[in-house]
Amino acid sequence: MVFCAPDAGAGKRVEHLIDTVKGKYDHSIPYVIINKTRKEANVVDKMVLIGDVKGKDVYIYDDMGDTCGTVIKATETLLSEGAKSVNVMLSHALFSGINTMSNLDKSRIDKIYISDSLGEKTGDKIITLSCGELIGKAILSFVGNKSYEELI
Repeated sequence: MVFCAPDAGAGKRVEHLIDTVKGKYDHSIPYVIINKTRKEANVVDKMVLIGDVKGKDVYIYDDMGDTCGTVIKATETLLSEGAKSVNVMLSHALFSGINTMSNLDKSRIDKIYISDSLGEKTGDKIITLSCGELIGKAILSFVGNKSYEELI
């Protein structure tokens, strides 16, 4: 298994995820990053993979998906570099593009894990995870004057 940052901006988030997994489960997971360039807003020009994914199950981790063009193109890049499978994890599923759901359904992404932070989305590949328990713990931490770091 390998985590993937689909662009430079996601690199720190992926590193934080890796540190969390290491701290909680004492297991290190390698990661790769994709260097992405854009022609214009929401239009990916080129993607270059930095790292090795041959024969690996790859999990792209990003904060949000709007048109999902980045994760779809990243999936193609990863598969062309020998990834065995590609799954996507998105904190916030905006899915605001006109063809976003259709494009995701047609893509070669295996599963898309999203939170319900912006409401539940449905689709054959989508698995929605609830934020309810985490939000409840955050409220209790706030009321109890405790650190949010304990939530993770």
